[in-house]
Amino acid sequence: MAQGAVNTVPVVFQVDTGADYVSIPQEIASKAGMICMKQSFAETANGTSLQCESRIVGMTFGTFNVPNVKAYILPNLKHPLLGMNVLGMFHVEHADRLMKVTYKH
Repeated sequence: MAQGAVNTVPVVFQVDTGADYVSIPQEIASKAGMICMKQSFAETANGTSLQCESRIVGMTFGTFNVPNVKAYILPNLKHPLLGMNVLGMFHVEHADRLMKVTYKH
């Protein structure tokens, strides 16, 4: 889990290395002013789901700021997912129940 924000709306991200993209529940997306640009269907761990492609103008997690993030809005998602489109920008280490994230150089 990682504290963060989506367009200044505070969230707690679930770090999900199995998610290709950042995914945001509909309720949070609405509060954050995210707009559905294109609808499609996705195969998720919970089955097939309708999703909307969107952009997060300003996203934070931990101490990191990531601008202009491609994200998907999912109506039945319970927690925001921090996916590989953002995690791939960082070096992630996991040991003794602690995750350390640093910028890739």
